[in-house]
Amino acid sequence: MAALLLVFVLAWVIKTFILDPRKTAISVYFITDQRVVIASKKLSRELKDFDLEDLLPIKLEKDKSGSGSISFAVPDQRYKNRAHPLSLYSESFEAIEDVDRVFLILEGAVRSREQARKK
Repeated sequence: MAALLLVFVLAWVIKTFILDPRKTAISVYFITDQRVVIASKKLSRELKDFDLEDLLPIKLEKDKSGSGSISFAVPDQRYKNRAHPLSLYSESFEAIEDVDRVFLILEGAVRSREQARKK
């Protein structure tokens, strides 16, 4: 039983302190007047982009140092025109040093996009 507990604790430590920081260190985030882009610098060079109009509740999480993450829900394109429990999934900007400033920029971009759409 103790060995099983040790395996779970070790897996958690590896994920939390080794894998997650490496993931954020190899990701670049962009906010434009129309889109949010997450670019991965991994071997796969994955690029994800989302229309600002599609971002649903934006959540800010920060620590005492002022760094943190911004997460938001986005529609899954496979279920875009259908009501489906898997129609949303979460994306995030992680390990941002001045997360308050980035959060204000993102909120401002979303507001500007909504106002432009209403015109």
